[in-house]
Amino acid sequence: MGDIVVCSPVVRCVKLQWECEVHFVVKRQFLDVVKDSPYIDRIHILDEDQRALHRSLQSEDYDLVIDLHKNMRSRRIKAALRTKSVSYDKLRWKKWMWVHLKINQMPDLHLVDRYFKALEPLGIKNDWQGLDYFISPEDHLVAADFLSSRDIKGTYDVIVLGAAHKTKRITVDLARQLIISSDRPIILVGGPAEKDDARSLEQETQSQAVSACGEMTISQSAALLARCNYVVTGDTGMMHISAALRRKIVVVWGSTHEDLGMYPYMPFGKKSYYNARVPLACNPCTKIGNAKCPKGHFKCMKDQDAVAISQQLAEI
Repeated sequence: MGDIVVCSPVVRCVKLQWECEVHFVVKRQFLDVVKDSPYIDRIHILDEDQRALHRSLQSEDYDLVIDLHKNMRSRRIKAALRTKSVSYDKLRWKKWMWVHLKINQMPDLHLVDRYFKALEPLGIKNDWQGLDYFISPEDHLVAADFLSSRDIKGTYDVIVLGAAHKTKRITVDLARQLIISSDRPIILVGGPAEKDDARSLEQETQSQAVSACGEMTISQSAALLARCNYVVTGDTGMMHISAALRRKIVVVWGSTHEDLGMYPYMPFGKKSYYNARVPLACNPCTKIGNAKCPKGHFKCMKDQDAVAISQQLAEI
């Protein structure tokens, strides 16, 4: 999900600077992320029937394919279309060297800036307006109804419990400490996999924390983020959505690292996020996340300083 949000500045700049028709290919499970974008004219769904997708795309007679994923599926699409295409350098070798040899030769560039570097020959320039995330009025209404039903009327904060990979998820213990130390209501955001943990936190904190886990779509959760004071999150898609919504963010880094180029992209003004990291020789142990800690200790998340994070929340 996060990589789709990170594509949004390219989509915006291509649409506005070229005044062209923009189509977007996305997995069905992430349709929510792009469905309300005013810069996308048509959305194509990537599912198991890739041949049908290829036939549909071939009928469009595209002038250009911009490949911002650069994986096997996107290569197959480019091969099927046989038209001009452009992609970017994923720096796979440099990432491998850092993860496996702990030799960091990564450039000091966010992934978005690497996208635009690849598009320079086409004349597409970064407008420095950051990420986009568009939320429909219907999704805003669902979020408002949720807040009303939980009697949340004033300022609140959000802790994101969910993540695609377990080694990027904030621990229940850290969430508990942050909730207890807060003087504002906390909304817990995540998917069905986090429902049980979120309910336990509700009970333990006497409902100072309120769970939305498993109850909201991606965009409905984003609508909750859009109204909050700050967001505490791991390296997740919700981190990028929070950046697009101009929220104050504390990023709790687990198995990955911001120098891989996927930190909150906020090029438009004062930095409004804080990196919470436990210095470990084994970090990063992956470029995208793992199902479990390779060392078995998971210190990158378990040893996070809740007091230091709470102090930063008052400063950013």
